[in-house]
Amino acid sequence: MTQTMSRLMRRQGLAATGLNQVVAESEAPKGSIYFHFPGGKEELAAEAIKASGESIRRLIDTTLKAADSPEAAIQRLATGLAAVLAASGYEDGCPIATVALEASATSDYICRSSSDAFRSWERAISDRLTEFGWRAEEADSAASFVLSALEGALILSRAYKDTGPLLTVGEQFAARFAAQNP
Repeated sequence: MTQTMSRLMRRQGLAATGLNQVVAESEAPKGSIYFHFPGGKEELAAEAIKASGESIRRLIDTTLKAADSPEAAIQRLATGLAAVLAASGYEDGCPIATVALEASATSDYICRSSSDAFRSWERAISDRLTEFGWRAEEADSAASFVLSALEGALILSRAYKDTGPLLTVGEQFAARFAAQNP
């Protein structure tokens, strides 16, 4: 159910994702939602965000660790996101951003889950930059900047149905990081 909820929220947001749709697409008995998630849709959404956040964090770790320089790491991450977005027909946005934009102001539970996911992604980026020799405070700042740029580029790429913004972010960070001397 959490995987189905995550996939649906990624494509259509929280408000457009109904529990009946989650039950139908996950082929779970309807009563199991309230058994496993007594908080209903909000609890299921928060758990889906946590699961998606962890999955993306592992993907970020794997992608960044496969690179031999900071510039290659960020460019690889941007290129990977662009490939996933294009392969989905520009339907799969960020599983966290879509819901965070929609529900963080009205749900502390969603806000907390979203914030935790984003912070884990920043930490993964910062940790890798630190491994490349960056000072901790510079790595933290750069990680926040990188994630902000990638999230914005993902939104633009989805709206434009064009991976150009994501690829541009990767190229720009590659150029900046190549010039950076940690």
